[in-house]
Amino acid sequence: MARRVGVTREQVVEAAGDLADREGMQALSLTAVAGALGIRTPSMYAHVPGLEGLRRAVAMEAATRFAGLLAAGAHAETQPEDRVRACARAYRSFARQHPGRYASLLPVARAADDPEAAAAAAQPVAVLAEVLSELGIPAARHVDLIRAVRSALHGFAALENGGGFGLADPVDASFEVMVELLVAGLTLRNDEERRGRPSTGPSPEPLVRPTTSVADAVAGSARPPPEAERRSRCCPLHD
Repeated sequence: MARRVGVTREQVVEAAGDLADREGMQALSLTAVAGALGIRTPSMYAHVPGLEGLRRAVAMEAATRFAGLLAAGAHAETQPEDRVRACARAYRSFARQHPGRYASLLPVARAADDPEAAAAAAQPVAVLAEVLSELGIPAARHVDLIRAVRSALHGFAALENGGGFGLADPVDASFEVMVELLVAGLTLRNDEERRGRPSTGPSPEPLVRPTTSVADAVAGSARPPPEAERRSRCCPLHD
């Protein structure tokens, strides 16, 4: 491949993300990306500070792209329930079309360690929080419900990308069943809380107070709880 000049950082990150999607994050290396771009490996250091810096850049770009896809899906609908469905389908679409970029999103950077990367990682979560708000769900309940939604969608995506569905039954139909369960669960819980009825599930004290944004909390910027309280919780925010 002929050598190229004038490669930008954006081109480097894009090429790295494309490589990760094709071959997996484990295949990502400075040499492989340089070869794809037609430049020498030492030239990569003008754009990223080594392999970890390249992985960080891919994850940040992936989070921004992921959030944009979720938002575009949600904003294309007018009814709150349909926005939940659109977000779920956009989530699956991103995981299927960009498996390497999707894998780069975990583990999530902590704000105390890397504020910029943590802020990027919080973008998709902020979209989900907005969708829940449009359902009328108060901010104090967002963390629990976003965890539940993400766990369901991530589990399905991980199984699908990992070849975990071996039966001949249509996978698309199974996904839609899960989506409808999520919509029904979110709607039912919200209706019960608004009417003052007891929920069928536990209602622990909110992990995030209304004064703390979900995006900040997921990014890890909320102050850690006292040691006694930390031991009493079964699941930290990043579980």
